[in-house]
Amino acid sequence: MSFRDIDILPDETSRAIIKELEKFTATVMRPAAMELDKSHAPAEVFAETSPLWNVFSSFRGLDLHLTGIPEALGGIGHMDAVTSVMMAERLGYADAGLAIGLTAAGTPFCLAAQLQTPAMEALARNFCQDREGRMIGCRSLGRRRKTPAGGNGTGTAGPSPFLSAREDGSDVILSGKLSGIVNAPIATHGAFEVILSPERTGLAVIPLDQPGITRQTPAVVVSQKSAPRGSLRFEAVRVPGECVITEDNTSLAGIRETFTAGLNLFLSGIYAGTARAALDEALRYAKNRVQGGVPIFEHGNIRLQLFTMFKMVEAARAAALRLAGYQDRQGTAGTWPHTVAARCLAVEAACQVTSDAIQVFGGYGLAREFPLEKFFRDARLGLVENGVNEDLAIEAMLEG
Repeated sequence: MSFRDIDILPDETSRAIIKELEKFTATVMRPAAMELDKSHAPAEVFAETSPLWNVFSSFRGLDLHLTGIPEALGGIGHMDAVTSVMMAERLGYADAGLAIGLTAAGTPFCLAAQLQTPAMEALARNFCQDREGRMIGCRSLGRRRKTPAGGNGTGTAGPSPFLSAREDGSDVILSGKLSGIVNAPIATHGAFEVILSPERTGLAVIPLDQPGITRQTPAVVVSQKSAPRGSLRFEAVRVPGECVITEDNTSLAGIRETFTAGLNLFLSGIYAGTARAALDEALRYAKNRVQGGVPIFEHGNIRLQLFTMFKMVEAARAAALRLAGYQDRQGTAGTWPHTVAARCLAVEAACQVTSDAIQVFGGYGLAREFPLEKFFRDARLGLVENGVNEDLAIEAMLEG
């Protein structure tokens, strides 16, 4: 990273974690991401010989998949939020797609640990022991609006991020289709929002080898190609009731709030990292590209543009780290509007900084020999994934 880091990590353990993670992102994650971005078909990304599998297994080798799972089940408990955000930055600096995929891979198992049933705790325990990356999760977890607008409980147009559910004795029957799910083509388990009635929702953690679940052909995408995405169709899928936690359980609200706040905070770090990577590429290029007999960095307008980019990166990073610091001190996440603001700011900064970096590069900014055009494509997807920024903002203001 080009600018001197003035971040203050909580302790020596955190510093060691970040140091090891930086080695992983530089030597394993970024090279794999660049190779995966060259794929011509979605299936190439998760083919048997794909570098994607080395990313998953190498990440598991760092034991970072154990975060969020209690020590009694083989995990390492919750990591402090500041270290978590700095981890997200490093992952996003290497590749936003892989960063999101690695995060989604552990979600069902972290939630399973909180359901506190023998089967779910066994699932979390098995995940902790998986060092090869054989158990991979996906998720479709959202947040209901206070005032639904579309009748499907989401307040959004287009496909619902929820599955419909009905209780049948001690089992639950799930139906519906989920689209654009990260890791769907390769996931062994999923964590999903379900609707049992207009006023009653829940969370389901289920294996994806159940009868009635089909995976549809992944769509060809140009953004975050390193994260395999696809659709899942559920046709009267019967799962045990212990796989579903409903609003009858008083802990559901807390679990949902903690997850959504943590997801927004982690996404803030990821996209701040992407913005920082683009800034570094632009700064490096400006100091080496000679025009008019001097590096273009010597031109005042270029330095001004670079500093404007630097301000945006630091603003996005500061917002995420401020929330993380609050969470560590107060023991609770910031309000929904605060976490949404940090996330939206980071994504918008990533889009603007990558675009400005292309201006610094000129025509070379769109050349495949440089990673910048990839950063631009990856950042743009952030404006619409896991909730469109404008939709999230409107929802957040309901709680302002």
